[in-house]
Amino acid sequence: MQRLNIIVADLVLQKYLSRAEEKLSLSSKGTLFMKTTNSVWNLNAGSGNRLWIGVDQWKLQYAPPTALCDGYDHIKVTDDEGFLVSWCQVLPIYKSPFNIISRGQNLTVIFQSDQTTPRNQRYPGGRLSFRTFDANECPPNWVRHKDTCFILKQVSQSWSDGQKTCNFEQANLASIESQEEFDFLKTSYKDVFDKVWFGLNDKSIFGNFKWIDNSSAAGAFNAMNLIKADPFNHCGLVDFKKSTVVMDGCEKDAAVLCRTAKGKVSKIYPIPLFKTDKGNEKDSKTSRGLLLGVLIPCILLLLLIILALTLYRYRESFSCISRSQTNSKRSEENDGPEELSLTRPSAPACDDEHHCHGPTQYIAPPTYEEALESNAV
Repeated sequence: MQRLNIIVADLVLQKYLSRAEEKLSLSSKGTLFMKTTNSVWNLNAGSGNRLWIGVDQWKLQYAPPTALCDGYDHIKVTDDEGFLVSWCQVLPIYKSPFNIISRGQNLTVIFQSDQTTPRNQRYPGGRLSFRTFDANECPPNWVRHKDTCFILKQVSQSWSDGQKTCNFEQANLASIESQEEFDFLKTSYKDVFDKVWFGLNDKSIFGNFKWIDNSSAAGAFNAMNLIKADPFNHCGLVDFKKSTVVMDGCEKDAAVLCRTAKGKVSKIYPIPLFKTDKGNEKDSKTSRGLLLGVLIPCILLLLLIILALTLYRYRESFSCISRSQTNSKRSEENDGPEELSLTRPSAPACDDEHHCHGPTQYIAPPTYEEALESNAV
């Protein structure tokens, strides 16, 4: 039977959890197994607290990437303000949440299984862990700098998917608003050697660098003064090891730096769209896809035209050679020796003197010797 395991305190068996922070010792944790194909758990962190969920593992019925999860085994999480996230076994797996944070003290976890799935094809479900934390502090595993909280997610995602990952935890891709913040982050993540996505972009206007909330990023810290705009790359990567910032293609995979406010729920900002020179807004990935969709057919059409012209010229050349060879053969036949006729031509009808006797022949006079011989006789 499919099941959903949630690491919880003892009181979760009553479907409500009060003052859970005091209950989350290893000795008080338990496992709750799902007994039906549709299960609901309502979690209450208590007044002044919020809930953090870790998606430890799951193995659900496979769903195609374009499928709606409601038609397959899936897990859905909501809170007092409404829907948070829903996911099923869709690849790539990094598009599913790793951690989820509530906006208030209540959280509802719903596990729904497709009852039509044959028993021998059912999957074990998933396992979620949770913790409560003081709503006036940073969430678990985050680092605090004054009134701001940061976390570096060691994932490999595009810039847009990185923003979604931050959103699951009520945060956004990080802005770095001062040299002091940059130095703090450089110290906090000094062991990170790779470049990291953060909220810098110039999607709206080329060379006009802004944060994810559309505020200006110009001169925020020293490395920003050395950044160069790139007409083909519009999303920012920060390298804390080298203290540099570069613009790169937004589809590239990298780790993600998130930012949220301490003690309150941050506003979630939409992913900026890429604005073309004509003012039409399109996501850069979609724009490139459309460009390729136009270029590839044009290139194929051009290749077909070139191939057709090549074949036409080849056929014309071959036809000319064939005609030349035929004409040469005929010329040789016409210029060859005439065959002698074995049939004697018939004599013309003798209906006049000319045809019967032929042309008049003139006889030369005798020579002197011939005349002497004739007289002697």
